[in-house]
Amino acid sequence: MQPPSIVLLPGLDGTGRLFAPLLSHLPSDIRPIIVSYPFERLGYQDLLRTVLAALPHDEPFVILGESFSGPLAVLAAAHQPRGLAGIVLDATFVKNPTPLSASLARPLVRPFLVRLLPSTLTARLLLGGGAAPVVAREVASVVDAVPPEIVAFRIVEALGVDVSEQLRQLQLPILYLRGRRDHFVVPGRNAREVARLGRQVEIAQFDTGHMILQTRPEESAAAIAGFCRRLTSRVPSN
Repeated sequence: MQPPSIVLLPGLDGTGRLFAPLLSHLPSDIRPIIVSYPFERLGYQDLLRTVLAALPHDEPFVILGESFSGPLAVLAAAHQPRGLAGIVLDATFVKNPTPLSASLARPLVRPFLVRLLPSTLTARLLLGGGAAPVVAREVASVVDAVPPEIVAFRIVEALGVDVSEQLRQLQLPILYLRGRRDHFVVPGRNAREVARLGRQVEIAQFDTGHMILQTRPEESAAAIAGFCRRLTSRVPSN
């Protein structure tokens, strides 16, 4: 039986370009569907419409939410779309991922501050030094491509989101991918929160920083493919 397709929701950049390392290792019988977001000030509920419109209608599938898009994966799953077999949460969160309260953190997020941080340094912080040079260059290129005001807007959105209750209500298998060295962007307490709220949560850990799919593409592809294959016999028939 064919494993489910996988709908890929991108991180903060919203472009989908950074899934390339993962796609090069994903088995050919798992069809990827890449979603991208426009460079517009769209909150989670607005982006949810884009995600729901991209879901397949006639085949089983899994939704993967990377970082910023984890809450979108949960929100889309809460709509109980036909054919959804499970979700993958990659280095992500269900509510404010930082130890600071949203009210304290939001005033610190400004477009001019985003501009001050060189893209090469941002890439290094996100990758944790564990990526091939070509991947680091592509991450820096994508960082440069996203307008700072969009980056700042999406960070503020992430600080204010809370999909805890939606996750609690889900009755779907969940695979959570965690980077053991992701201490600052989405630290380990976020994985523990998902495990506490979810009903069927499996955690796969990788010796890397925040960007797991880019620094450990072969290992993460294997974990995702294994999850998809285990779901094959559990695909909803409705």
